[in-house]
Amino acid sequence: MLLRDDSFLDRVQQVRKVVFDKTGTITRGQLRLTQSSLEVLASLDPKHRRVLQSMVSRSNHPASRCVAEAIPSVSNHSGEHVESLSADDLGEIPGMGLCLTNDGHEYRFGRTEFVLGSDGESGGFAGATFGIDGRAVVTLEFEEDLRPDACSEVEALHEMGLSVHLFSGDNKPKVALVASKLGLGEDRTLSDLSPEQKAAAVASLVVFQVGRLMGF
Repeated sequence: MLLRDDSFLDRVQQVRKVVFDKTGTITRGQLRLTQSSLEVLASLDPKHRRVLQSMVSRSNHPASRCVAEAIPSVSNHSGEHVESLSADDLGEIPGMGLCLTNDGHEYRFGRTEFVLGSDGESGGFAGATFGIDGRAVVTLEFEEDLRPDACSEVEALHEMGLSVHLFSGDNKPKVALVASKLGLGEDRTLSDLSPEQKAAAVASLVVFQVGRLMGF
């Protein structure tokens, strides 16, 4: 741990609230596709799979990395050679997904509402959607494992009298599943958050009392 401010050790004693991001902090951050999603990916039109490969191979998001690793395995199984397209105009919107224009079509991969071009919520789907021109083609679901010490660490924080919260950009069912394993109630979790919403949610937990800072 690198401390940039020598007053940190004094201020940390005032902490009363602890916020964890889910993916890569509470979980290992290594997603894997469910078996049914692997089958869906294998049945995808080879041309569309080639476009999807071009998109996810240029993104560092855990979901993109997971799909990028899975596509060659399902393609090789069918004897197909997947060669990525040129994706110089690939766009990535944090918290939403990827977009690419190719051969007169717009391809998107990410949150369902982003892929469909709507402003509504994704309806609780714990995965990602691949679509063309505002139409969903396939939806993929992911699985992930908790870090080995996640539950014991959260329990230790509770024993210290700290309030523990779990924030995530993932959808509610997926976050609720992890929260239940950690022993966190619904009032201690927030889901479907963009990076900006996470920052605002963290800031909202800071409560000032007379002569005392309730931190996180």
